[in-house]
Amino acid sequence: MNRLLLILLVFAFAICITGGALLAQNGYAEAPMLAEQVAAGELPPVDQRLPAQPYVQEARNNIGTYGGTIVGIWSDEVACDPETCSVLNANVAQFDFNFNIVPDIVESYALSDDALTFTVKLREGHRWSDGAPLTTADVQFWYDAVVKNDDVFLANTDNGILASGQHADLEVIDDYNFVFHYPEPFVRVLDTITDFRPFLPMHYLSQFHIDYNENADDLAQEAGYDFWHELFEAKLLGGTAADPYFSVQDPDLPVLSAWIYQSTDSENNYTFVRNPYYHVVDPEGNQLPYADYFLRLTAPSTEVMVARIVSGDITHAGFGRNISEFPLLAENAEANGYVVNLHPDLRASEFGMVLNFTHNDPVLRQIFNDIRFRRALSTAINRAEVQELVFLGQGKPRQPIFDPSATFYEEGIDENAIEFDVDGANALLDEMGLERGDDGWRMRPDGAPLQITFSAPFGSGPWRTELVELIKAYWAEIGVDLLLDPIDGTLFRERLRANDIDMGSWAIGGSSEVFSRNNAPIRYRPPFHWPTTPIGGLRWYQWYESGGEQGDEPPAEVQRLYQAVDEWMQVPRGTERYLELGREIMRTNAENLWVIGTVGLMPRPIVFDKDLRNVPGPEDIVSVEFWVWGPHHPEQWYFAE
Repeated sequence: MNRLLLILLVFAFAICITGGALLAQNGYAEAPMLAEQVAAGELPPVDQRLPAQPYVQEARNNIGTYGGTIVGIWSDEVACDPETCSVLNANVAQFDFNFNIVPDIVESYALSDDALTFTVKLREGHRWSDGAPLTTADVQFWYDAVVKNDDVFLANTDNGILASGQHADLEVIDDYNFVFHYPEPFVRVLDTITDFRPFLPMHYLSQFHIDYNENADDLAQEAGYDFWHELFEAKLLGGTAADPYFSVQDPDLPVLSAWIYQSTDSENNYTFVRNPYYHVVDPEGNQLPYADYFLRLTAPSTEVMVARIVSGDITHAGFGRNISEFPLLAENAEANGYVVNLHPDLRASEFGMVLNFTHNDPVLRQIFNDIRFRRALSTAINRAEVQELVFLGQGKPRQPIFDPSATFYEEGIDENAIEFDVDGANALLDEMGLERGDDGWRMRPDGAPLQITFSAPFGSGPWRTELVELIKAYWAEIGVDLLLDPIDGTLFRERLRANDIDMGSWAIGGSSEVFSRNNAPIRYRPPFHWPTTPIGGLRWYQWYESGGEQGDEPPAEVQRLYQAVDEWMQVPRGTERYLELGREIMRTNAENLWVIGTVGLMPRPIVFDKDLRNVPGPEDIVSVEFWVWGPHHPEQWYFAE
């Protein structure tokens, strides 16, 4: 009896320390390639490379086997596209398989009841990929060298520590515990921590920072840079302030992700090798990842990328895939050793249009701000035909409002002005006094032709040629002349930032409740995209950002919208006030038709090698709203024997 009790106590203790998962009785296991390095004296044993409390990740389906290479692809030379960086995620927290947020790099975190302090505990014994300890010294370095240094550019520096325009104060308690003190309650930190990494390898990067090495400028000039911070940024990001997405990585930069950058070949294909100090194990104590290598192929174009996917050159493909590719992918799947399924996605609309409500032309500005004009444009679109001709009958005709998973979603809220009604659209334009000329085109109140110039990189991304041509034809039926102006992506972005457009457009992603709280509600207040690529109401946003000192004062309804969004971002998720504000934001956008959508909630074709296991099934969401592969943990993918 005593022996049985002892066994039960040991069992209970094991479950307790691993968050509900029982580790292997004989300790930890590792990949054969690392065991060989341990035997050769090149690495410490696995139990000395793991933290005292590693993150024990639940198994998706099966305990995997070691070995092999997972292979992704993208049509750009940058190595931090969502397809790649979502495989290499390493943040304070992560989404688990059920899309719950759980601690990742850190052992624990807690927000005080008054939301003024955020306390974090690192994992004791956690190490960077080169074996150096991860401690609060790395947190302090990140805070002093980057956050508080105006010379250094770093994307997402503020994520998780910026409240009311002010940075939180950092307090380091000891080697593993630290606290952020906020200037006012900041509940949203709990939504942002899946993209938050407040630590940098001080032992490596400090040599390139002027505050830590007086010769940092000399090092930069030897490397071909003018100033120390340019080399520092290149070491950290592989780019510069003008190009935050890195395209040339530093193989010596220590990381915390499952795989470490190893090399880039002459065709810009990136090879990553397993991190021997990765802090995650499966429920049986096997150190992850299962795959030895991650290879990211680079294709010179979308066409080549699709061709390589079809040929079976990759093991997985998700981000950027669209429904039009599905027939070709399905036709070649069996012969080329892969499976393809349509997975649910949360994108509000595959294509959405926003008029320039702060247009420099006062006549167009007045027309665009009339709800009757926006309603006419919307009801002139035959969304059922768009759905069949462009999207293979998939998705849902809708306006780009929150998806049905939003906690405050209301059935039918996305159906305002989606009915196809050319007669009704014409009646609205007649009511506005937009008369037709002898040629059948509508005239402006000043007698000039009513023309909307649509400048965009047609033929790529959401600006698919067949879709744009359909929109042009639909609006011609109501006498609105849409002039298509094909330009490259760089010029398109420049015109958006210069307020030099009639109509902006994009695929309306970033619209989910989770993405909006995690990043910003970019689809629900002007400029209806990121401020760096504003697609509508830029001068309203400038007024809001400057406190009324710049830009144009928006109408009262837009001002109220800004206030509601600001408050919604500051109240705890799930509270009655949160839900009330969410409904107000959703209804205001639905009623005003500031963004005109086409077809949304489109399933996404997702490809996996037929022998790859622990991958998401057809019922699982694969979406950029959740950073593509993040919740599906590629570190657990393995090949069937």
